[in-house]
Amino acid sequence: MKIIPVLLITYRRAIYLEQVLSGYTTRLKWGYGKNPKNMRLYIVNQEPDKDTLDVLERYKIFITGTLTLKDNLGMGGGISAGFNWLKEQVDFDHFILLEDDWFLAEPINYYLLELVSFLNEREDVGCVRLRSIADRVGNKHPFTGERIKYEFDKNHQHIRVGNIHYTTNPNIMKKEVMEKLVPFAHSGDAGKKYDKLGLKGAQLHAFCFTHIGMRRALGWKCTQDQLGWEGDKEGGRKRRTPYGI
Repeated sequence: MKIIPVLLITYRRAIYLEQVLSGYTTRLKWGYGKNPKNMRLYIVNQEPDKDTLDVLERYKIFITGTLTLKDNLGMGGGISAGFNWLKEQVDFDHFILLEDDWFLAEPINYYLLELVSFLNEREDVGCVRLRSIADRVGNKHPFTGERIKYEFDKNHQHIRVGNIHYTTNPNIMKKEVMEKLVPFAHSGDAGKKYDKLGLKGAQLHAFCFTHIGMRRALGWKCTQDQLGWEGDKEGGRKRRTPYGI
C-alpha cells in the first residue's frame, strides 16, 4: 500500500491544534517518535501566530512537512493550496483530510486497509467520511433535499454507502477526485462540484474523529485572484463566507 498522507489545515487555534496532535500521536504512533506505517502527517499553517508555531515545534518529530501561508485563505483556500503542494511532496493515491478541531478518539490505522480496498473497488464513490458515528449530523442532503439513506457495503463491514454530499469534515479521498474539485472556496462549493461528478459518498462506521471546535470558526478569507475561481472580483476586495455545512 502506498503512503497515505494526512493533510491537516490549521489557522491560529493552538488550543485545538494541541489536542488534535496529542490524539494523533498518542493513538497512531508505533514507537516513540514514529508515525504509523504508511501514514505521514503534513501541515498547512495559515497566517501563523506564536502559539501555533510553539505547538508545531513540540510535535515536529511527528510532522513530515509543513506549508506556511502568510495569509489565511480559509478552509477551501487552505485545502486547495495544501493539496497542490502535497502532490509535489509524496506519491499517493488516497489522502486523509483533517481540520485543526477534530480529535482522534479511535485509531484510524485499524481501518486503513479496508478503506483503501473499498475505494479501489468502488468507482462510484470518491471519498469516505471519518467523522465519529456518535456525532450528530443532518439527515437531509443540503443540495437535493432528499433524506439521506445508507446501506452497508457487502464486502466491507465497517463502511456504509449513501446519497451523502461531500464535506471538508475528516475524510479519506481519492487523489483523482480531489483534482477535479480544487480550487474551491469553501465546503459548500466543493460539495456542489462533487455532486456534479455523480459520485456517492460513504461513511466509516466507527468513532475515529469527533468535533471539538466551534462550527464555522475558521470562516473564509481570500481574493478570487488567489484562488483562481470565476466570478465578479468585487474590485479586488477580500470576501468572507462561511466554510462549513
